[in-house]
Amino acid sequence: MKVLFIINLLLLTLLNTSCKKEGSTNTKAFIINNSNHHIKLEYYANGMVTHSIVLIKLDSINAGGGSSRGIANHSGFNSAFGNPDSAIVIFDNFYKMTHYNYNSQSLPLKGYIHDSKRNLGNYLSFDYNFIDESKHYRREFYRYIFTEQDYLDAL
Repeated sequence: MKVLFIINLLLLTLLNTSCKKEGSTNTKAFIINNSNHHIKLEYYANGMVTHSIVLIKLDSINAGGGSSRGIANHSGFNSAFGNPDSAIVIFDNFYKMTHYNYNSQSLPLKGYIHDSKRNLGNYLSFDYNFIDESKHYRREFYRYIFTEQDYLDAL
């Protein structure tokens, strides 16, 4: 009986020490209006508006997020707006800038291709930072901040 107890204790100790705790990452993304202008975002898929959002000065919205196993490093996020093919940003109900989710040589002048550093559909256009809350848990934050320069680009 004593031998069986010792064997069970050794097995439990071995199993407990051989398990490695897996890390996790939680991600949140935001779009912030830091310009002096009224902004309307219209997301399109197949020629139809799928989401329409209004941002007044200093307003912000949730742009997406997610969670993943392991400690991620600048891995992107799931968009709150699905998988649109483009987004039109309208400043003061007049000036427009299109953000395309693809690259092409035949885009209009007032648009950002997907690889642009100012494209809403490109997660690399968002400011990125993270907080390691423990060695097994990371929180990532993405922020796209509209500035006065975005308005000037749309003029």
